[in-house]
Amino acid sequence: MKDSKIFQPTSIGELLRTYQEYPQALLLAGGTALARENKSDGPLDFPDIVLHINRIPELQRISRTERYFEIGACVPISRILKVGQHVLPKALTYALHNIAHPSIRNMGTLGGNLSHQPRRLNTFGPLTILDARVELRKLGNSRWVQVPRLFNKTGETGLEPGELISRIRIPF
Repeated sequence: MKDSKIFQPTSIGELLRTYQEYPQALLLAGGTALARENKSDGPLDFPDIVLHINRIPELQRISRTERYFEIGACVPISRILKVGQHVLPKALTYALHNIAHPSIRNMGTLGGNLSHQPRRLNTFGPLTILDARVELRKLGNSRWVQVPRLFNKTGETGLEPGELISRIRIPF
C-alpha cells in the first residue's frame, strides 16, 4: 500500500490554490464512486495526491431564489432531497432517490455524481433536460456551462486543468 498526500482545505481559495499546484489530484468529497469501483475487498487504493473537499462551507450551501435552486457541489444527496422536497422538479427528485441505498445518499454528492468520468450517472440526464448549469472554478476564473458541456463528444472531461465544479444551478 502506497502513501498518499492528502490535503484538507477549509476555504475555496485554499482549495483552488492547492488544485492549481496539483491538477492531477483526486477531488474527494463523499468517495462513493471510489468505493464502488474498488475491485477488491481490501483497502481503497488512493492516488498519490488527494484533495478532501467536503469541509469547505461554500461547497456545502443550498440556496433558492425566484428563478433557480442552487446546490453546492459537496452537498450530500440526502440533504438535497430533504431541503428541496417541495421545489425540485420530479424528474430530478426521482433520479436522486434512485441513487443507491440511503446510506450512500448520505455520503454521495451531486458534484461527484455529475463529474463521474467513466460513465454518466443518475442525475446527468434530468439535469440536462432541466437546462441546469454548473459553475466551474479555477484560481482566478469562474464560468457557467450547461451540464452536457461537462464532457466532450468522446466522453472526456471538458474541465480545464485545476478547474472544478463548485455549484449546480437548476432553473425554475
